[in-house]
Parts: sequence; C-alpha cells; structure tokens
Amino acid sequence: MKIFNRLILLKKTKRKWVSIIITVLVSGNLLLWGIYGIGEYGIALFILTPFLIGFCSTLLYGYKNKITRSEAIWIGYIALAICTLALIVFAIEGLICIAMAAPIGILLTWIGSLTGYCLLQKSSSSTPSILLILIGIIPLTSFVENKIKPELTSVTTSIIINAKPMEVWKNVIEFPQLNEPTEFIFKTGIAYPINAKIIGSGIGSVRHCNFTTGRFIEPVTVWDEGKLLKFDVLEQPAPMKEFSF
Repeated sequence: MKIFNRLILLKKTKRKWVSIIITVLVSGNLLLWGIYGIGEYGIALFILTPFLIGFCSTLLYGYKNKITRSEAIWIGYIALAICTLALIVFAIEGLICIAMAAPIGILLTWIGSLTGYCLLQKSSSSTPSILLILIGIIPLTSFVENKIKPELTSVTTSIIINAKPMEVWKNVIEFPQLNEPTEFIFKTGIAYPINAKIIGSGIGSVRHCNFTTGRFIEPVTVWDEGKLLKFDVLEQPAPMKEFSF
C-alpha cells in the first residue's frame, strides 16, 4: 500500500505522530458511523474499535521499523487518549459513559497493540491486508448487530402500600413536586422524577411524568379508577445528563 511505503520514508518522530493521526481519523470515522449512522452500541463499538486503535497505530508505526513492546503499547494509548478527548470535546459521548467504558477500552487497546507487535515480529508483509480486513469487519459487525432483534422479557414488580386505593390512585396518575434526592449517584447526572401531571381523565388522557432530563409522554390505554392504570410510552427523555462540552 502507498500509505505504508510513504511512512517508511518518514523520520521516527514524525512517523509516530502520522501513525497516531491516521489511527484517530480511521477510528473516529468508524465510531461516528456506528453511533450516528447505524445507531448501534455493541461489539463493534466497545470491543473491535479499541482493539483497532492499538492494532492500527502499532502496525503503522512498526511496519518495517524496529520498535519495542513498550513503544507499541504507548503509541496505542496515545491514540486512545486522543480519540477519547475528541469524543468529550465534540460532545459525541459524555464523561460518565466514557469513564464506565474506560477499563475495557484500555484493556482492548493494550491487547490490540500487543497483537500488532507480535504480528510485526513474525512477518510484516501481510500487515496491510490484515489491517484492511479488520477495518472492514467493524462496520460489517455494526450492520449485523443492528439487524439482530433483542429478546424481550416481561418483568413484574409489586409493592404493598398501607393506604386506601383512591389515595394511591391519586398519586399514580399524578404527583406533586418531589424533593431533590441526596444520594451521590444522582449528582452525576442520572435522571430522577420531578413531578407528574395528567391531561384529561379516562382512556385517551395523557400522563406527563417529568424527569430532570425531560418528560415521559404516556397516553392512557386502560383506566379502571382505583384499580388499574395502563399506558403506552410515546416519548422518553435521556437517562442522564452527560458532562461534556
């Protein structure tokens, strides 16, 4: 490939940063395509992409160029750090989500770097082809994952309340402003309910359950006053407010 042949001509420091930039651009575009194009958060995003970051940066930097194992690992981590920073700065993902995904991202980037390093030690002639195959597998995996329908599981919960049915009913269909929770987890941006209002009564009325991130819009489908309330969910807010720019 021409890009590999051009990298050989570069000085070591310049080649290092060119390899990182190429890796960030390739990985970044795959991330954007997966998140906004396919809308799939799965194996391609959380496993294959961080692996690619370590693998790609190591192969580009080490192709026909002697590098140590530590150099391979560090170039992968630098590329990962730049990708992560870009996700936060451009508000593609928030700080909390990235923090949760960080352990697996760091581990898989490390594995990708070591895999690339071991491949270079055995033979570098096939590395361009292997890299292209890996890059092609990521969008293919996203597409396949998007077509697989998840299994739905019914979950039933119950609670016994020491109050008259109509008293409970009044607070089911709507409830006044709630006190702000004091638990730390809600300080991180996770949504919690504020109040609920209902417009109308009976079947066809619309319940608005307001959270800190927005509102649930819930048209009522079953109205058996004092006994049973059922509704659909037409709209729902984000599960949390993310820390990002």
